[in-house]
Amino acid sequence: MNPLFEHLQPINSQALQQQLHNLDSSELKKAIQQCIHERGANAIPADYEPADYFPLIPANNAQKDLYKEAELAGIEAVKAGKVAAFTVAGGQGTRLGYNGPK
Repeated sequence: MNPLFEHLQPINSQALQQQLHNLDSSELKKAIQQCIHERGANAIPADYEPADYFPLIPANNAQKDLYKEAELAGIEAVKAGKVAAFTVAGGQGTRLGYNGPK
């Protein structure tokens, strides 16, 4: 068995394998060509800026309450299997053949 699937329940493993099998690789190649190699209309806009964010430490009681509410909602979403999280390294994508950030 593929090690990527060994931690999945058999029914989930079969479903994922079927989804992967059904992927249209020509569409993926086309999307990569358009979005990475040709860029054009898909290029990063000139006015591109970082997204708004809240500071790590809440600035006031209202933010503390909001942070706690968000934390609880996140925990419930993870428990329900509705979301997942992963960490990736930052940096340039030049090793991947892409002249931009990963």
